[in-house]
Amino acid sequence: MRGGVLEPEGTVEIKFRRKDLEKTMQRLDKTCIHIVEKLTNPQLNPDKKEAITIRQEKLLPIYLQVGIQFADLHDTTDRMLEMGVT
Repeated sequence: MRGGVLEPEGTVEIKFRRKDLEKTMQRLDKTCIHIVEKLTNPQLNPDKKEAITIRQEKLLPIYLQVGIQFADLHDTTDRMLEMGVT
């Protein structure tokens, strides 16, 4: 903890949980969007259902890193001065 503020990793762990990351992937990643569209087909091959899990596992480290970078941007010296933290 830095000066009573959570480290970026802690912030992401609390505020941007896996469920939220998966929703974000399904909203932003074109491959995930395409897979989810296919999943709505009732005649879908069961093997296709694994595709979304595989894709999300592949993207998870990237989305976590982006979340950490985003959280870290809110704890910079300039940002703290802007917010009046002493």
